[in-house]
Amino acid sequence: MTTSNRNFIPGIHLERDLKVQCYRVIGEVAKAGKRSELMAVLQRAAEQGERGTDARDIACHLLFDEQSRTVVGQRLLQIAESYCLLERHERSYILTDSGRVALQSGQVFIPEAGVWTVWASDDPLLGYPVLRVEPWREPAAREEVRGKANQEQRRPEELPGWLKRCIGHSGKPAAAAGNALRLDRLEAKGEKVDADSQLRMSWDIRAGTLHLKGSCAQASVDTVLPAPRLTAAQVWQQLLEQQRLWDSWDQVLSALRVSFAETEPVERESMQRVLRISWPQLKGLGTFRATEIRQVPLLAASFEDAEEWAEWRLLERLRDYATCERFATWQQEATAPFTEFDLTMPERAELAQAVLDDESERQTAQDWYLLAAEDWSL
Repeated sequence: MTTSNRNFIPGIHLERDLKVQCYRVIGEVAKAGKRSELMAVLQRAAEQGERGTDARDIACHLLFDEQSRTVVGQRLLQIAESYCLLERHERSYILTDSGRVALQSGQVFIPEAGVWTVWASDDPLLGYPVLRVEPWREPAAREEVRGKANQEQRRPEELPGWLKRCIGHSGKPAAAAGNALRLDRLEAKGEKVDADSQLRMSWDIRAGTLHLKGSCAQASVDTVLPAPRLTAAQVWQQLLEQQRLWDSWDQVLSALRVSFAETEPVERESMQRVLRISWPQLKGLGTFRATEIRQVPLLAASFEDAEEWAEWRLLERLRDYATCERFATWQQEATAPFTEFDLTMPERAELAQAVLDDESERQTAQDWYLLAAEDWSL
């Protein structure tokens, strides 16, 4: 085993399809937007601190006309208060926590009441469950007549708890372009409709990247999301534990210790395995699609395994006349992966004698390469 495998973690890619639910529901949604006039008001309120600001202060310091623009200043303060960015204390307005967040982000959440179509998913890989929100528009007369039968069959149903818990929290919808939003209010029940979505999460563990790709409401989606806070080593350990292989993983040499008997010929030569996992699972993150983890390094489980393994590798190299020079090279190649063991390989003469002593089978090409080289002292 070479030192190049130390601290090795294989490339792991985990994928799964996103289960999307879609509801048409009455409520109030606040979408983030840039409002420079309000930002100036919030900044002034922040400068004033606990003293707060008022219409005259805004007119004087921001509008530069205390006499004629006090009404404008008062209107700006009332708008900021309606958005919960300022809070009125007697005759002045004080910055709220939401106002401080708005100042830091440079965005103001502007609420709008109506009927909304909300696409969402409770997938634990999503930091914000809301994927997309669109205002619902009344269908045209022809569409209304055509869909009347279907509408009569639909009945409002209770919104899932995980969606209700999104109310009051802001986030960037992963399946929609644009700024962040906040669900300020939703009715307890909504009409469940076809999600019209095909979305897949793809997580490259070693690179630490998480992608959401596919389509939602006939719109293409290709979004980079924050990856879970799990290191590649932590994921690798969980997957090996799931396969009952963690005890076989050599943490010092970063390789899987296996017996010679449980290896395939291609693994014996490459000293690597393709680990196939039907249903990979991670604690708190659910189950993923079947995956293959390639180039997993292998090590012999014991001295006896290493000895049998090395002899197999030596015999596999008998594809030409076993001259002294070639045979010495083959011996080195056969034992190279097992430097931790003090192995002694059979000499050419021993193998040749073993062929002569074996009368149970007809001689093979390998036997001939051995015997000829030994007889002719090549």
